[in-house]
Amino acid sequence: MRILHIIFSFNIGGAEAMLADIINSQCKHVQVKLIIVNSGINTALLASVSKNVEVICLNRRPGSVNPIPLILLNREIRKFKPDVIHCHNRNMVNAIWWLSYRRKSLLTIHDTGGTFKYIHKFKACIAISEAVKTDVLERSKLDIDIIYNGVRCTDIKAKRTDAANVLPDRITRVVQVSRLHHEKKGQHLALMAIRKMIDKGYCPIQLDFIGTGKSLDYLKRLSSDLGIGAYVQFLGIKSRAYIYEHLSEYDLLIQPSLYEGFGLTIAEAMAAKVPVLVSNIEGPMELIKNGTYGAYFEAGNAEGLALKLIEFTNLMGTELLRERVERAYVYCNKHFNISVTADAYISKYKTLQMESDLCASTSSSTSSSTSTSTSTP
Repeated sequence: MRILHIIFSFNIGGAEAMLADIINSQCKHVQVKLIIVNSGINTALLASVSKNVEVICLNRRPGSVNPIPLILLNREIRKFKPDVIHCHNRNMVNAIWWLSYRRKSLLTIHDTGGTFKYIHKFKACIAISEAVKTDVLERSKLDIDIIYNGVRCTDIKAKRTDAANVLPDRITRVVQVSRLHHEKKGQHLALMAIRKMIDKGYCPIQLDFIGTGKSLDYLKRLSSDLGIGAYVQFLGIKSRAYIYEHLSEYDLLIQPSLYEGFGLTIAEAMAAKVPVLVSNIEGPMELIKNGTYGAYFEAGNAEGLALKLIEFTNLMGTELLRERVERAYVYCNKHFNISVTADAYISKYKTLQMESDLCASTSSSTSSSTSTSTSTP
């Protein structure tokens, strides 16, 4: 089986990270090719892709109307002759000019919101969570399957969760890993929450942001304006190898997103045996099973986040927290392991391939019957 993955960008993000992991798993069993359409590629992420995967970078300038990159894209499609084309952007189907290959296309929908203008052109669509599936159903009337995103659970260093490993007298170390895009990821709420903790007379936390993005300057200014600069660090982009090695050194991961289809870093924290605190929106709440495997606060509410952070500092070192973390670790390995995700996609590809072959066979038979009928006197 020949699988072609196509994505516009290959920078830091949940969709890109998941794609790298999936193709590295899939290439052990099938022939895999990756086409990255746009320029601005994250070199560390690209370097993580297996040497068994052929990678084509078209280096198109984002937003360009130059047809040459799309001509090259379709030339690569024809040359590879894929059995399935797995797309990771909703408007990618328009870049596939050959109708016969559009009939082999599958789209993974990675987030809630956004347009569904073109998704009916794909042969099949996959949601990464129940939240995304519901969003698609309500707004487009399409009932699609779910394949949960997965993480490399065995590659993530897990924290010791025995009480002796907790040092209650030190400052609580908290991390947030994502693009710095506060309108979606809600990083500004975390900064406001620290200020509120100080105002309430509680020892503030040490908060590290891992990632970069368009909100970096805004968040730095906000941190300074709130007078909490001593408690906040912007660590920039770190490799996934770095994150997987050091995530377990933190006491808590927070994800204060305002909207989110899934939340890959939440699953990574669960695999690292790090407690998680998320906003109560559909994707993250689905990951923690409505509070069974993590804590949550009202989305957009900095006061609520501050109170939950205070509550967490009081829980550190308790048996209750340790048991929750252990349950979350087991749950993550069972449901959000990359091997489970990759196998589910292979199964979906085979179904799609059979449907495509049947369609081609039916079309051929119809054409043959028409030809015979026409030639009969």
